[in-house]
Amino acid sequence: EYKESSADQWSTIEIGYVLEHTISGLKDATAYQVRIKAIEEVSNSESEYSDVKNLQTIVKAEFPMVATTADEFITILSNAGALLTAGAADEIQIAGNLDFAGKTLPKDVVFPGTLNGQNFKLSNITSDHALFASLVNAKDLTIDETCVFASDKACSLAALAVEATGTISNVVNKAKVSVVVDSDDE
Repeated sequence: EYKESSADQWSTIEIGYVLEHTISGLKDATAYQVRIKAIEEVSNSESEYSDVKNLQTIVKAEFPMVATTADEFITILSNAGALLTAGAADEIQIAGNLDFAGKTLPKDVVFPGTLNGQNFKLSNITSDHALFASLVNAKDLTIDETCVFASDKACSLAALAVEATGTISNVVNKAKVSVVVDSDDE
């Protein structure tokens, strides 16, 4: 059962035998209360309710997020809370060739969405980490030969992401990538 914290009446959902369940249709930025109980299938005997859990829904960011300059792209990547509200189909779109000369990329960026380069390129990046720590999808982007990435961790996507869980298509990495591994590491 769940309800808005200010409401008197509970809404009931019968979910069957599951370990996880997502309640859909909740309002953004709203306080809710949730409680559960078990009902035995054959005898219909019921357990007591669990302790009430107080939850707060988040405000989903507006997508697509569009970057026409390197500074706009850095601002988007710096907004970790907004990025984490993305689903796999939500996009960061590159809307021009972006020059990062003299700019610093934020570190440990997690984006559970799609980076859509729209066939533009990123240039003059010098960084000790990939663009993303974690990314779902990326497409139609070139990281050009003026970019340099150095890391202390080897990863297959080097310049783009430490880890990607979806599809990478038409992404070209021409950057110089180096990995420095401590002699004690194997």
